[in-house]
Amino acid sequence: MRGEVRVYQRKIVAKKRRQAFYYPFYSLCAATIFVCALSFVSHIESLSIQRVEIAGNERMLSSDIESIVWKSLSGNYQGLFSRRNALLYPRDEIAVSIALAPLVKSVEVSREGLGTVSVRIVEREEAALWCEDDSEEALCYSVDEEGFVFASVFDRASSTESFVYRGLIEEEPIGKKLLSGPEFKKMQFFIRELSGLSVEPREARLGGSGSLSVLLGAGGRIVVNQRDDLSAVLGNIAAVISDRKVAPDLRAFLDTLDYIKFDAGNKVVYKVKGSTAPLE
Repeated sequence: MRGEVRVYQRKIVAKKRRQAFYYPFYSLCAATIFVCALSFVSHIESLSIQRVEIAGNERMLSSDIESIVWKSLSGNYQGLFSRRNALLYPRDEIAVSIALAPLVKSVEVSREGLGTVSVRIVEREEAALWCEDDSEEALCYSVDEEGFVFASVFDRASSTESFVYRGLIEEEPIGKKLLSGPEFKKMQFFIRELSGLSVEPREARLGGSGSLSVLLGAGGRIVVNQRDDLSAVLGNIAAVISDRKVAPDLRAFLDTLDYIKFDAGNKVVYKVKGSTAPLE
Protein backbone atom coordinates (compact mmCIF):
# COMPACT_ATOMS: atom_id res chain seq x y z
CA MET A 1 0.00 0.00 0.00
CA ARG A 2 2.76 2.34 0.96
CA GLY A 3 4.55 1.60 -2.31
CA GLU A 4 1.47 2.47 -4.32
CA VAL A 5 1.27 5.84 -2.55
CA ARG A 6 4.87 6.56 -3.40
CA VAL A 7 4.31 5.70 -7.05
CA TYR A 8 1.25 7.94 -7.13
CA GLN A 9 3.19 10.79 -5.55
CA ARG A 10 5.97 10.42 -8.09
CA LYS A 11 3.42 10.60 -10.91
CA ILE A 12 1.97 13.79 -9.46
CA VAL A 13 5.42 15.35 -9.16
CA ALA A 14 6.26 14.37 -12.74
CA LYS A 15 2.97 15.83 -13.98
CA LYS A 16 3.64 19.10 -12.18
CA ARG A 17 7.12 19.23 -13.68
CA ARG A 18 5.70 18.69 -17.16
CA GLN A 19 3.13 21.42 -16.53
CA ALA A 20 5.83 23.77 -15.25
CA PHE A 21 7.84 23.08 -18.39
CA TYR A 22 5.03 23.40 -20.94
CA TYR A 23 3.05 26.28 -19.39
CA PRO A 24 5.58 29.03 -20.36
CA PHE A 25 5.84 27.47 -23.81
CA TYR A 26 2.07 27.47 -24.32
CA SER A 27 1.84 31.01 -22.92
CA LEU A 28 4.54 32.20 -25.31
CA CYS A 29 2.77 30.56 -28.24
CA ALA A 30 -0.55 32.13 -27.25
CA ALA A 31 1.05 35.57 -26.87
CA THR A 32 2.78 35.20 -30.24
CA ILE A 33 -0.47 34.24 -31.95
CA PHE A 34 -2.25 37.18 -30.28
CA VAL A 35 0.42 39.68 -31.36
CA CYS A 36 0.44 38.30 -34.90
CA ALA A 37 -3.35 38.61 -35.01
CA LEU A 38 -3.14 42.25 -33.89
CA SER A 39 -0.42 42.88 -36.47
CA PHE A 40 -2.64 41.38 -39.17
CA VAL A 41 -5.61 43.51 -38.08
CA SER A 42 -3.46 46.68 -38.07
CA HIS A 43 -2.70 46.11 -41.76
CA ILE A 44 -6.32 45.73 -42.87
CA GLU A 45 -6.80 48.29 -45.64
CA SER A 46 -10.26 49.38 -44.50
CA LEU A 47 -8.73 50.40 -41.15
CA SER A 48 -5.80 52.25 -42.72
CA ILE A 49 -5.20 55.89 -43.65
CA GLN A 50 -5.78 56.28 -47.38
CA ARG A 51 -6.14 60.03 -47.94
CA VAL A 52 -4.60 63.31 -46.77
CA GLU A 53 -6.67 66.51 -46.73
CA ILE A 54 -4.80 69.82 -46.45
CA ALA A 55 -6.15 73.29 -45.68
CA GLY A 56 -4.69 76.71 -44.94
CA ASN A 57 -1.56 76.56 -47.09
CA GLU A 58 -0.98 79.25 -49.70
CA ARG A 59 2.78 79.38 -50.23
CA MET A 60 3.72 75.89 -49.07
CA LEU A 61 2.99 73.26 -51.71
CA SER A 62 0.37 70.64 -50.85
CA SER A 63 2.61 68.01 -52.43
CA ASP A 64 5.38 68.85 -49.94
CA ILE A 65 2.98 68.50 -47.02
CA GLU A 66 1.63 65.20 -48.34
CA SER A 67 5.17 63.92 -48.74
CA ILE A 68 5.87 64.65 -45.06
CA VAL A 69 2.66 62.89 -43.99
CA TRP A 70 3.20 59.76 -46.08
CA LYS A 71 6.81 59.52 -44.95
CA SER A 72 5.63 59.46 -41.32
CA LEU A 73 2.97 56.86 -42.18
CA SER A 74 5.35 54.49 -43.95
CA GLY A 75 6.63 51.33 -42.28
CA ASN A 76 5.63 49.60 -39.06
CA TYR A 77 6.03 50.01 -35.32
CA GLN A 78 8.55 47.42 -34.08
CA GLY A 79 8.27 45.80 -37.49
CA LEU A 80 4.75 44.56 -36.64
CA PHE A 81 2.01 47.19 -36.43
CA SER A 82 1.18 49.39 -39.40
CA ARG A 83 1.82 53.11 -38.94
CA ARG A 84 -1.02 53.71 -41.41
CA ASN A 85 -3.57 52.18 -39.04
CA ALA A 86 -6.26 54.76 -38.21
CA LEU A 87 -5.96 54.10 -34.47
CA LEU A 88 -2.16 53.96 -34.38
CA TYR A 89 -1.07 56.63 -36.88
CA PRO A 90 1.68 58.96 -35.51
CA ARG A 91 -0.31 62.20 -35.24
CA ASP A 92 2.21 64.07 -33.05
CA GLU A 93 5.14 63.01 -35.22
CA ILE A 94 3.36 64.29 -38.33
CA ALA A 95 2.59 67.64 -36.66
CA VAL A 96 6.18 68.09 -35.47
CA SER A 97 7.60 67.22 -38.90
CA ILE A 98 5.34 69.71 -40.68
CA ALA A 99 6.01 72.43 -38.07
CA LEU A 100 9.73 72.21 -38.88
CA ALA A 101 9.03 73.88 -42.25
CA PRO A 102 9.96 77.59 -41.91
CA LEU A 103 6.74 78.66 -43.65
CA VAL A 104 4.57 77.04 -40.98
CA LYS A 105 3.51 79.07 -37.96
CA SER A 106 1.23 76.39 -36.49
CA VAL A 107 -0.29 73.08 -37.56
CA GLU A 108 -3.15 70.88 -36.41
CA VAL A 109 -3.36 67.21 -37.39
CA SER A 110 -6.51 65.15 -36.86
CA ARG A 111 -8.32 62.13 -38.26
CA GLU A 112 -11.52 62.36 -40.29
CA GLY A 113 -13.27 59.01 -40.12
CA LEU A 114 -11.06 55.95 -40.45
CA GLY A 115 -9.36 56.71 -43.74
CA THR A 116 -8.40 60.39 -43.81
CA VAL A 117 -5.75 62.51 -42.09
CA SER A 118 -6.67 66.20 -41.96
CA VAL A 119 -3.85 68.76 -41.85
CA ARG A 120 -4.72 72.39 -41.12
CA ILE A 121 -1.90 74.89 -41.41
CA VAL A 122 -1.44 78.51 -40.42
CA GLU A 123 1.40 80.01 -42.46
CA ARG A 124 3.64 82.84 -41.36
CA GLU A 125 2.63 86.23 -42.73
CA GLU A 126 5.08 88.65 -44.28
CA ALA A 127 5.63 91.75 -42.14
CA ALA A 128 8.78 92.94 -43.91
CA LEU A 129 11.51 91.91 -46.34
CA TRP A 130 15.17 91.20 -45.81
CA CYS A 131 17.38 91.63 -48.90
CA GLU A 132 20.99 90.61 -49.40
CA ASP A 133 22.45 93.81 -50.85
CA ASP A 134 21.61 97.05 -52.63
CA SER A 135 21.51 95.70 -56.19
CA GLU A 136 18.31 95.30 -58.18
CA GLU A 137 19.08 91.59 -58.56
CA ALA A 138 19.50 91.05 -54.81
CA LEU A 139 17.68 88.04 -53.39
CA CYS A 140 14.95 88.99 -50.91
CA TYR A 141 13.18 87.00 -48.22
CA SER A 142 9.97 87.29 -46.23
CA VAL A 143 10.21 88.18 -42.53
CA ASP A 144 7.32 87.63 -40.09
CA GLU A 145 6.24 89.85 -37.19
CA GLU A 146 8.74 88.13 -34.86
CA GLY A 147 11.73 88.89 -37.10
CA PHE A 148 11.93 85.29 -38.39
CA VAL A 149 13.06 84.86 -42.01
CA PHE A 150 10.86 82.14 -43.47
CA ALA A 151 10.75 82.15 -47.29
CA SER A 152 12.32 83.39 -50.50
CA VAL A 153 10.52 86.10 -52.48
CA PHE A 154 10.57 85.19 -56.15
CA ASP A 155 8.44 88.12 -57.29
CA ARG A 156 9.65 91.30 -55.59
CA ALA A 157 6.76 93.22 -57.18
CA SER A 158 4.29 91.20 -55.08
CA SER A 159 5.90 92.56 -51.89
CA THR A 160 6.24 96.22 -52.81
CA GLU A 161 4.33 97.31 -49.70
CA SER A 162 6.75 95.55 -47.34
CA PHE A 163 9.54 97.55 -45.73
CA VAL A 164 13.04 96.34 -46.60
CA TYR A 165 15.81 95.51 -44.13
CA ARG A 166 19.42 94.74 -44.99
CA GLY A 167 22.46 93.65 -43.01
CA LEU A 168 23.21 91.43 -39.98
CA ILE A 169 22.59 88.05 -41.65
CA GLU A 170 25.59 86.69 -43.57
CA GLU A 171 24.71 83.03 -44.17
CA GLU A 172 21.60 81.28 -45.55
CA PRO A 173 18.84 83.51 -44.13
CA ILE A 174 15.84 81.15 -44.12
CA GLY A 175 15.27 79.91 -40.59
CA LYS A 176 17.29 82.75 -39.05
CA LYS A 177 16.17 85.60 -36.79
CA LEU A 178 16.88 89.09 -38.07
CA LEU A 179 16.37 90.39 -34.53
CA SER A 180 14.73 88.97 -31.43
CA GLY A 181 10.94 89.20 -31.37
CA PRO A 182 10.74 92.23 -29.01
CA GLU A 183 13.59 94.04 -30.81
CA PHE A 184 12.00 93.53 -34.21
CA LYS A 185 8.60 94.71 -33.00
CA LYS A 186 10.27 97.83 -31.58
CA MET A 187 11.97 98.38 -34.94
CA GLN A 188 8.72 97.97 -36.84
CA PHE A 189 7.03 100.46 -34.51
CA PHE A 190 9.83 102.95 -35.17
CA ILE A 191 9.46 102.60 -38.94
CA ARG A 192 5.66 102.97 -38.81
CA GLU A 193 5.97 106.12 -36.72
CA LEU A 194 8.55 107.52 -39.14
CA SER A 195 6.04 107.01 -41.93
CA GLY A 196 3.57 109.03 -39.91
CA LEU A 197 6.06 111.92 -39.84
CA SER A 198 5.97 112.06 -43.67
CA VAL A 199 9.69 111.38 -44.10
CA GLU A 200 9.00 108.33 -46.32
CA PRO A 201 11.27 105.59 -44.90
CA ARG A 202 12.08 103.06 -47.66
CA GLU A 203 14.55 100.63 -46.15
CA ALA A 204 16.88 100.16 -43.18
CA ARG A 205 20.40 98.82 -42.89
CA LEU A 206 21.21 97.15 -39.58
CA GLY A 207 24.75 97.02 -38.21
CA GLY A 208 26.22 94.57 -35.74
CA SER A 209 27.11 97.36 -33.30
CA GLY A 210 23.47 98.42 -33.03
CA SER A 211 23.65 101.05 -35.74
CA LEU A 212 20.54 101.70 -37.79
CA SER A 213 20.55 103.68 -41.02
CA VAL A 214 17.12 104.40 -42.51
CA LEU A 215 17.06 105.38 -46.18
CA LEU A 216 14.40 107.97 -47.00
CA GLY A 217 12.44 108.34 -50.21
CA ALA A 218 14.26 111.54 -51.20
CA GLY A 219 17.67 109.90 -50.77
CA GLY A 220 18.64 111.13 -47.32
CA ARG A 221 19.29 108.96 -44.27
CA ILE A 222 18.38 108.90 -40.59
CA VAL A 223 21.17 107.33 -38.52
CA VAL A 224 20.42 106.19 -34.97
CA ASN A 225 21.45 103.51 -32.49
CA GLN A 226 18.74 100.88 -32.27
CA ARG A 227 19.62 100.30 -28.61
CA ASP A 228 18.51 103.85 -27.77
CA ASP A 229 15.02 104.78 -26.66
CA LEU A 230 13.45 104.95 -30.10
CA SER A 231 10.39 106.76 -28.77
CA ALA A 232 12.68 109.59 -27.64
CA VAL A 233 14.46 109.48 -31.00
CA LEU A 234 11.11 109.87 -32.77
CA GLY A 235 10.39 112.93 -30.63
CA ASN A 236 13.74 114.43 -31.61
CA ILE A 237 13.14 113.75 -35.30
CA ALA A 238 9.72 115.39 -35.07
CA ALA A 239 11.29 118.40 -33.35
CA VAL A 240 13.95 118.79 -36.07
CA ILE A 241 11.63 118.55 -39.07
CA SER A 242 9.08 120.86 -37.46
CA ASP A 243 11.71 123.53 -36.69
CA ARG A 244 11.08 126.23 -39.29
CA LYS A 245 14.65 127.49 -38.92
CA VAL A 246 15.95 124.07 -39.98
CA ALA A 247 13.19 122.97 -42.32
CA PRO A 248 10.99 125.87 -43.45
CA ASP A 249 9.64 123.53 -46.13
CA LEU A 250 9.69 119.81 -45.26
CA ARG A 251 9.76 118.57 -48.86
CA ALA A 252 12.63 120.88 -49.82
CA PHE A 253 14.50 119.93 -46.64
CA LEU A 254 14.18 116.20 -47.34
CA ASP A 255 15.25 116.69 -50.97
CA THR A 256 18.50 118.36 -49.86
CA LEU A 257 19.14 116.22 -46.76
CA ASP A 258 22.20 113.97 -46.76
CA TYR A 259 21.69 112.56 -43.26
CA ILE A 260 20.42 113.25 -39.76
CA LYS A 261 22.42 111.55 -37.02
CA PHE A 262 21.45 111.19 -33.38
CA ASP A 263 24.52 110.76 -31.19
CA ALA A 264 24.85 109.96 -27.49
CA GLY A 265 22.90 112.33 -25.28
CA ASN A 266 20.34 112.88 -28.06
CA LYS A 267 22.70 115.28 -29.81
CA VAL A 268 21.37 115.94 -33.30
CA VAL A 269 23.73 116.40 -36.24
CA TYR A 270 22.54 116.79 -39.81
CA LYS A 271 24.19 117.41 -43.15
CA VAL A 272 22.74 118.67 -46.41
CA LYS A 273 23.87 117.48 -49.81
CA GLY A 274 26.77 119.43 -51.24
CA SER A 275 27.92 120.83 -47.89
CA THR A 276 31.35 119.98 -46.51
CA ALA A 277 30.48 119.87 -42.82
CA PRO A 278 27.55 118.70 -40.73
CA LEU A 279 25.33 121.10 -38.82
CA GLU A 280 23.99 120.95 -35.29
